[in-house]
Amino acid sequence: MEEIEAEKMMERIDAIIEELGITRKEFAAKCGIQYQSLVDWKSRGTIPSAKILYNIAKQSGVTIEYILTGKGPLSNDIAVLNASLLTLTEKERRPIIIAMRSFVSAYKNGQ
Repeated sequence: MEEIEAEKMMERIDAIIEELGITRKEFAAKCGIQYQSLVDWKSRGTIPSAKILYNIAKQSGVTIEYILTGKGPLSNDIAVLNASLLTLTEKERRPIIIAMRSFVSAYKNGQ
């Protein structure tokens, strides 16, 4: 079994937060955790509970395995894309969604 390094785990969580383009406080709220918990995990070198890891993975679109070890599938690409799109306004999302639908249709038709 692989050893889990809390410091490396927090580096991955920080990278996820940066990728989502939100603050640590916003990320904590999105995951249903206290901001101070993020600070404590980093300063104390502790690992969050399974329930919290599940919430982090679900809300950020990455796998628990990736959060803990940095290995395995990084994410469910659809979930990551969705999380990124949700940071945009409806007006900003619309042309992206239209382009994606067009791309998917062309791909299905072999073009």
